[in-house]
Parts: sequence; C-alpha cells; structure tokens
Amino acid sequence: MLTIIVPNYFDYDRVNFVIEEYNTINFHLVHLIVVDAGNESESCGKIKTLCNDKIQVFYGLSSGVYDAFNFGIAQVKTKYYMVLGVDDIFNFNKLDLIINVLKYTDYDLLFLGIIKSGIVSNSLKIDSILSGPQGVFPSHTGGTIINKNLHDKYGLYSNNYKVLADSFFISQCLMDKNIKFGLLSEIFCLVGDQGFSKRKELLSECEAFLIRNKLGQIFVISYCLFFIRSSKRIVKNILRFFHLR
Repeated sequence: MLTIIVPNYFDYDRVNFVIEEYNTINFHLVHLIVVDAGNESESCGKIKTLCNDKIQVFYGLSSGVYDAFNFGIAQVKTKYYMVLGVDDIFNFNKLDLIINVLKYTDYDLLFLGIIKSGIVSNSLKIDSILSGPQGVFPSHTGGTIINKNLHDKYGLYSNNYKVLADSFFISQCLMDKNIKFGLLSEIFCLVGDQGFSKRKELLSECEAFLIRNKLGQIFVISYCLFFIRSSKRIVKNILRFFHLR
C-alpha cells in the first residue's frame, strides 16, 4: 500500500539508522526504497538491509535529489509513496495509523503533522496557495503521503526547480478541485534541516516567485512577496554573518 523513498548521498550512518527503524515494524504493506549515489560495491558494502525482502537499494544515481525522487517513483509498486530524508526522524510506530486511514479513505494526498526547525506544522493553508508555495502544507519529506497516479496527470518533479520542485508539484495538485486530500495533525516526523541549505534560501525565493506566476498569481503581488521575503533573508544572513564573527 505504501512505499517510503529514501534518497541518500554518502550518508551511510544515517541511512542505516532509517533502515534499522524501518525494520522495527511488521507491516507487509509498507516497503522501503533507498536510492543511493554510490556505486554498486560501495552501496552493497555500506548499506545494511538485514536481508529484508521489503527493502530495495538502487545505486549510482548522483544527478540530484529530484532525479533520485523521480527514479524512486518509477520503482514504486504500491498505490502510495512518501519521501523521507536521511536527516528526518520519522515515528515508524505510527505507521499503523497511516495505513488504516489509507485503507478506509480515497485520499490522493494525506498530510502529516511535523516539527521543522523547532516549529510544529500541522495545518493546511489551501487559501494561501497562490502566496506560497512555502508554508501551504507541512512538508514534502516526512510529511506528505502521495498517490503515485497523480504523476500520470502532472508529470514527475520538474528539473526547472532545483529547490522547490516538490512544492510546485503538490501545489498543482491542491489547486485541482477534483483532488481529495486530508490531514493527520498528529506529529509524525521531526524534519531535518540538512536538505535545505542556507545558501539556497534566496534561490528558493526566486523559484517561489516563478511558481506563483505559473500558478496564476498577479505579477505585482508575486513580486512584492518576493521582494519582502528575499529582503528578510538577506538581512538575516547579514546578521548571522556578524554574529558568527
């Protein structure tokens, strides 16, 4: 029913921790796919799957995180998937709750409560989607269960966006009135910060600006949001620089 995709870029201690946590559950309806950037011998030598037939490891993909997502999606045999970063701490003991919800509903997207940067995120802001996509939904990694069939309609994660391809994809889905979605506000995951480098904050604002325009936001409003948010990030970075010194 559910496949968890874990992209890994040479962080073998963390990916093995995720695998060990996954192996504590007994659900045969939940599978794990690891997409590793290492070569075959490196991946096989350093990733400990404990001979579990529910775990697949694919290696050699080092062309970026969204390519890893897209490759992993192509391997998914279940109806649903979710993405989990190696720096995310997911509560695997709560998977039974997720499985029960998926069994008895026909959601296309199921959002989960998360904690990111110490802040609890367990609500949806669908009315603010044109002002986003940041902050509209809890998180892509560790916080969103996705019906794989949505990619038949919207395609895979676009290489046009290096930081917010996942946000663009989910925002498109949420703007479709035929898409059914739900929210489990209970906290399921502590989302790590490694996947969102401080050096890419301004790039994310540029991409958010382009995405808002593509989704139909009025240009003047979109530009004002970009100016305000990017200015705040620049000021924060300057203050952070002098603080570190």
